[in-house]
Amino acid sequence: MKKKNGFTLIEVLLATVLIALGFIAGSVFFYANRKNLYNARLERYATWAAIKNVEKIKGEAYIQEEESTEDITLGEYNIPAQLTVSITEPEDDQLIWKVMAKVKWGENEEVSLVTYLPKI
Repeated sequence: MKKKNGFTLIEVLLATVLIALGFIAGSVFFYANRKNLYNARLERYATWAAIKNVEKIKGEAYIQEEESTEDITLGEYNIPAQLTVSITEPEDDQLIWKVMAKVKWGENEEVSLVTYLPKI
């Protein structure tokens, strides 16, 4: 009997299925990675907004107790967010102000930054 060269239909079908599964798995990986990068970038923009406001307060000559809220946008995506800055007056025996900047966006995304400034 003569030996035949080539692949059977089952082998070709199995190879096609395995290649398709590989492409699907790769697509899922890249989609999840892209989503994580997007969320990390938004978190970085929110952190920068909080740092910017805390540094502005540090540069002021006079600090008083207050809480302020303003609407901002995050980065090149122009994602609407809300920045809340609260300054808590120190108690009698403490010599530091507590400054907290909080940026909220989306349904439940939030970045908080707390720092303490000396009472002068």
